[in-house]
Amino acid sequence: MVDAVVRVFLGKLIDALQEESRIVVEFKDQFEKLKSELQLMQSFLKDADRLKRKNQIFRTIMMSTTTKCLDGDLQSKIIPKWSDWKETLRR
Repeated sequence: MVDAVVRVFLGKLIDALQEESRIVVEFKDQFEKLKSELQLMQSFLKDADRLKRKNQIFRTIMMSTTTKCLDGDLQSKIIPKWSDWKETLRR
């Protein structure tokens, strides 16, 4: 009788341990997938931030260069007829 009870108990214990190990393996797989996705998102955000700064720097340089070109003596040397260009751009 005790032998039968122990056998049933061990069978249920083995089943429970197998189920738990399956859950642990599934959790590990899901965790690795989530970790991979988060690393990909982090890389994307770093690249987006870098491009944003790069584009901002480019815009600032272009604005500065344009302003310098159109100011003072450079205007007459680079764009002799600025008023003509300005009128063309307004159209």
